[in-house]
Amino acid sequence: MQYRLEKEKPEDANRCYFFNSFFYKKLSDKRSSDISEETKALVDSLDSLTASEQQALRCYDVIKKWTKNVDIFSKDFIFIPIHDHLHWSLMIICHPGATIKLPLPEGKSQSVSKEPEAFIIHLDSMKSGGHTSLPIIKLIKHYLQNEWNAKLKDSGASSNVAKKWSDDHPGEVRSFKAMKFKRPNLPKQENHFDCGCFVCAFVEHFLAHLPDTLNCQMLESLRNERLR
Repeated sequence: MQYRLEKEKPEDANRCYFFNSFFYKKLSDKRSSDISEETKALVDSLDSLTASEQQALRCYDVIKKWTKNVDIFSKDFIFIPIHDHLHWSLMIICHPGATIKLPLPEGKSQSVSKEPEAFIIHLDSMKSGGHTSLPIIKLIKHYLQNEWNAKLKDSGASSNVAKKWSDDHPGEVRSFKAMKFKRPNLPKQENHFDCGCFVCAFVEHFLAHLPDTLNCQMLESLRNERLR
């Protein structure tokens, strides 16, 4: 699908980034080697890390070169296939370099805007069971934080999204902890072996209707329109 998109719609292909099926396996591998000296340097100015953050850094150390020449924060949509416990699902990171919006106070609402928002969509076709979103989301947020910090420290890049954001927000540190996620209701598989086909169908459908921008409100609005 990535190859076809590059051939048929190169402008859309430039807006997307596709991780392969080994990415999540490496990201979640608790047997990863100890943190390298280079990775330790990335967190010199950070507060003390939790055990999960330390583990995330070990895993990041293994895959950090995968995006050495790519600024994923300049992309609109990042696709991550998740394979775990003999099941496939799909994560889509939307506008990772855009604003991370905080939840509105209870009882308050606002009109739907078309401003891009950094958030994550989890698409899982299993009727019951399937993948639990929260642990996977947590790993992805750790990855985004480590990748963001790495881009800030990247001496080989004169400018990137992280450096521009830092210049525009002097003295601030960007955190991905508050990044929202959505798990929309989807067509479900009727068996225990079609999950891979559903993941491919989810990607194909999303690419066929690739939005210019997306945020949580727009996603909810689309869902409500289709339920009418």
